[in-house]
Amino acid sequence: MIETQALVVDAPGEPFTLQGILLSSPQADELVVDMVASGICHTDLNVASGNLPVGGFPFVAGHEGAGIVRSVGSLVTHVQPGDPVLLSHASCGQCWTCKAQHPTYCLEFHSLNFLARRADGSCTARNSRGEEVVARFFGQSSFSRTSVVHCSSAIRVPNMTLAELRQLAPLGCGLMTGAATVRNMLCAKRGEGVAIFGAGGVGFGALFYALSAGCNPVVVVEVNEGRLALAGELGATHLLNPTRVGNVGRAIREITGGMGVHYSVETTAKEQAQLAAIKCVRKMGKVGIIGSGGDRYINVATETLILGGAQIIGVANGDAYTPEFIPHMVAEYRAGRFPLDRLTRFYKPEEMDKASKEMHSGEVVKPVIVWR
Repeated sequence: MIETQALVVDAPGEPFTLQGILLSSPQADELVVDMVASGICHTDLNVASGNLPVGGFPFVAGHEGAGIVRSVGSLVTHVQPGDPVLLSHASCGQCWTCKAQHPTYCLEFHSLNFLARRADGSCTARNSRGEEVVARFFGQSSFSRTSVVHCSSAIRVPNMTLAELRQLAPLGCGLMTGAATVRNMLCAKRGEGVAIFGAGGVGFGALFYALSAGCNPVVVVEVNEGRLALAGELGATHLLNPTRVGNVGRAIREITGGMGVHYSVETTAKEQAQLAAIKCVRKMGKVGIIGSGGDRYINVATETLILGGAQIIGVANGDAYTPEFIPHMVAEYRAGRFPLDRLTRFYKPEEMDKASKEMHSGEVVKPVIVWR
């Protein structure tokens, strides 16, 4: 057994508390990772509050981890002890979507990521009371100083410093989703227009990749003036606050001479934003819907779709093939095209509540818990 500390939620709606837990030894397809840092995502908070179901409580969240491999199971060959790794979602590696390098659409995605248990139903951790702790969320549960991780979640990136691991911990979910949506799902090219709805981690990931690809114009739609200003500082060509503009779809069409943008990326899960994202694209444009609001519906006139030829695409994790796309984002960061230092703020594990509140308020885009 491995003694460590983790931010544990004892029951839905209860706060994160730093507790001692005991980890079991890794199974053949697992590895042990000593965490350096972990990004905080709204999904972590939704699960902790009980708004998204998982495989039980007490529960350890965290699905944007970065750390150093301590040990590996007998079937793990792509990393070894001492390797720096960035962590992302888990996948089975055996179904047709995984074999076609679309692991975000793995047929076992829900069980591997949201149940947060091993295939045999067991947990990787126990608390001081001897209770099972559900601690393999997205294959990692990285809100822990040390974690037992599913092999598919770990992406080896050579020559990473501790400073880079702290800074790049958030790459594994939100930022990757936004960036990969622009590249993989929309296939945006130089000179094509993109509208991005929402300037959170996902939205900034989309912004970074759109700018790196040479898209123009790049329009960001956001109600928080601080985040909107930051998007402008980081290269967005046009900034729209829907509380000031009114009809966002019309405003975007005016920016593009009446044509509309080639692509839109919707991250907010707000119905008005989703409708605007659909109405602002030109004929035969593409709309990537990332934000999820549960059992909600978008009421779109079929005439809008038929006459416009638009494609509405549901997006999960940007259809990123993580073994290739995460190292690609690291390279973009090192080249100065993914300025994550402008988005992140570091917190101690004991400051989890403060970090969550500052993310909710919009004061910080991407809070990061630092373990070492």
